[in-house]
Amino acid sequence: MVTCEFAGTCPFLNKEIIDMPLSTHLLSESYCEGYFTMCAIHKAAMTLGISNAAKQVSPGDRYKLSSRVLELVLWGEVGW
Repeated sequence: MVTCEFAGTCPFLNKEIIDMPLSTHLLSESYCEGYFTMCAIHKAAMTLGISNAAKQVSPGDRYKLSSRVLELVLWGEVGW
């Protein structure tokens, strides 16, 4: 199975819930292995780079990511 290229540096899995091993394992199985293109952090990392992905975004978020990306585009920090 294919694993997300950001799994080792993901701010959510490596900093936010590190003290919750069961949750980390379940989220990792769901989002990091196979279905990582559905992960909000992966989408942000592909667009902005992993170091610029919002730290408060969790894998299942959709609206926070959209507003953050829109904000960056409007302020000229990201362009297509």
